[in-house]
Amino acid sequence: MRKPWQTYIDDVLSGKRLSGRLERLAVERFLRLCADDRYYFDEDVAQQVIDILGCFRHTKGKYYGKLWQLLPWQAFFFAYIFGLKYKASDLRVTRKVLLCMAKKGGKSEVGGALGVLMTYFDGEQGAECYSAANKYDQARFCWDAAKVMLKQLAQENEYIAANLKIYDSITTRGIQSDDTSSFFKPISADAKTLDGVNPHLGIVDEYHEASDTSIPDNLESGMVAREQPLLAIVTTRGFNSRGVLRQLEDTYIAILEGKLENDSVFPLVFSLDDGDDWQDEAVWPKANPGIGITPSLEGLREQYKKAVTEGATSEVNFRTKNMNVWTNVASVWIQDEIWTSDTTDYKDHDLLGRVCFAGLDLASTRDIAAFTMLFPPSEEGEKYKQITRYYCPEDQIRERSRVDRVPYEQWVADGWLTATPGDVIDYDYIENDIANAAAMFDLQGVFFDRHRAAKVIPAVIESGIECTPFAQTPGAFNDPLVELERAVVGTQWIIVSKPAGNVPIYKTPELFDISRKDHEVGDIVFVESERTYYRKSGIFDQGKDPIMRWMAGNVVIYMDGNGNIKFDKSKAREKIDGMVALGMAFGSYLANKKDDDPYADMDWEGFMKIADKRK
Repeated sequence: MRKPWQTYIDDVLSGKRLSGRLERLAVERFLRLCADDRYYFDEDVAQQVIDILGCFRHTKGKYYGKLWQLLPWQAFFFAYIFGLKYKASDLRVTRKVLLCMAKKGGKSEVGGALGVLMTYFDGEQGAECYSAANKYDQARFCWDAAKVMLKQLAQENEYIAANLKIYDSITTRGIQSDDTSSFFKPISADAKTLDGVNPHLGIVDEYHEASDTSIPDNLESGMVAREQPLLAIVTTRGFNSRGVLRQLEDTYIAILEGKLENDSVFPLVFSLDDGDDWQDEAVWPKANPGIGITPSLEGLREQYKKAVTEGATSEVNFRTKNMNVWTNVASVWIQDEIWTSDTTDYKDHDLLGRVCFAGLDLASTRDIAAFTMLFPPSEEGEKYKQITRYYCPEDQIRERSRVDRVPYEQWVADGWLTATPGDVIDYDYIENDIANAAAMFDLQGVFFDRHRAAKVIPAVIESGIECTPFAQTPGAFNDPLVELERAVVGTQWIIVSKPAGNVPIYKTPELFDISRKDHEVGDIVFVESERTYYRKSGIFDQGKDPIMRWMAGNVVIYMDGNGNIKFDKSKAREKIDGMVALGMAFGSYLANKKDDDPYADMDWEGFMKIADKRK
């Protein structure tokens, strides 16, 4: 009978398992090391580890409490770490591990299992084991899994029960083995206790978010007194292809390729290959070796549907998090057909007296400036609306038409674009428009880019209008742009009082596909008292503004290492000043928003739980 790790190896080499290039290189390298005269593979120890893990139980999801039947790749992973040894000393060869794969692939349980093994079953006295990450909550992922595993084991194993202590409070968290005086605890990057540690095991979680190498460096430097320590980096790729994870990965790939030599390193990377079509379901197993179990194929399909229907931010997230592909920017943020769907032709007078929030992007004096007013829904079922004033020097109109290949002159004639006299923008026009906006609407304030703001903002503030500087950073723009994207391509729960009809129609999520445009009040989910809830697509109406439509199509999104987004002016196809102003207007709105609707941000699962109680 073949050992479980051998089954995995055979399946990869034969092509029975569709594997990526880096995964195959890891398998081939393992076989070369096993054949090296300096090393040997201890099958008995590898099998012993597999047997111990077979007593563990799943810690979450639908498999919670069920015995852990290791997936083939997991059996290979643990067998490699614990079974490959030096002939001269019988000590383990592997000292550093990189496990890089798509999210929901079981990384936390693997990390938790490592923590349990090296705290309780590795024979190390006084073993210090740590789960570390940039943030304390992230460091807890693997530790929480270990905690649940040990609680489950303690119910069946007298040794574990007799020697287990778990500390789990707001101030102190840790797992302790009284028998060996060993412990496993979570720790964050900013914790002073990273200095002076003596780890037997150091797990670094979500390393793609790290800004420097301090976490693994501190852990590794403290391992010198340990005989066979292990540093395990467990992560998904991120959005910063120039960050520390990418640098580490490049080094480890060079080792896999034989360009560098370091036998103590074990990189196992599951990812799509260059040239793979991320939309082709057939290649998804490369990044998701446990597909069908963790993650479920249905779950991946739902994420894919979101990626192709909700704009490029969702696409980037899917490619990065679900396909483990390095991604920096999105090629298309919001598709034109989605941006322009269900728009109406409204004018200033249609919005008289309405509450609005404004953004101001002054750009260059010889280019385009934009002043955007955002009108949030004033009642249930209404959409966001926007009115934007655009400004360009009159003497630049013809040249701008030639360079940008769009009809500036026609926009001026139609009243969409203000051509100010001369060769530079006359800021008096902008000041007057802001003053007029304050007179026509209930203007709550103006968010502005500091760049060139001194030319306009002091006069606006003097007129009594509240103005707030807005940093042009991913951290500042993220929430406003997420809200804008949700408004354009997402969905919301609409509340309609006194619904028509006698019997509510109980519908499933599939009937509310955002690509459909035939949703009506009759598409009822359930009735609560005199309120009817139903799902409706798209809650942003940009009007018939041709300039904003053009600028929306020019947008390129930049994502930082934490997944925060902003408009990338340096990579935009053409002008995006109106979109920048719109983003700042959403920032002003969110800064002042008081949302009393408890269902506003509820996902489908949460909503349906409530609906089930009302049926």
